[in-house]
Amino acid sequence: MIQVSGNSNPMKEAIMVDPLEAKRLAAIQMKEIQRRERFKRRRQIEAINGAWAMIGLTAGLVIEGHTGKSILEQVKSAPIDCIQFRSWLDTGLPLSIFLCGNMIEER
Repeated sequence: MIQVSGNSNPMKEAIMVDPLEAKRLAAIQMKEIQRRERFKRRRQIEAINGAWAMIGLTAGLVIEGHTGKSILEQVKSAPIDCIQFRSWLDTGLPLSIFLCGNMIEER
């Protein structure tokens, strides 16, 4: 518990601090800071994922305009050796990790 004198600013003058209470309050503040940081990081990751999704959709639409194939037809006709799309979908892993794992296995 913090005790302050009655006639001054409580933020500037602390007379006595209970070490256990200070430690408990610091732990609560640290949890709140960590929660905010996790939330901030999740928002950054979501923004990056959204940007990549827009880039992929734009590329698919441009290719559709040139070839006349829909995006689904493009994915179905892609060489399986190159992308291995169907087996990637079964794993649930991000594509970059899946491809890196396959490169390591082939060596």
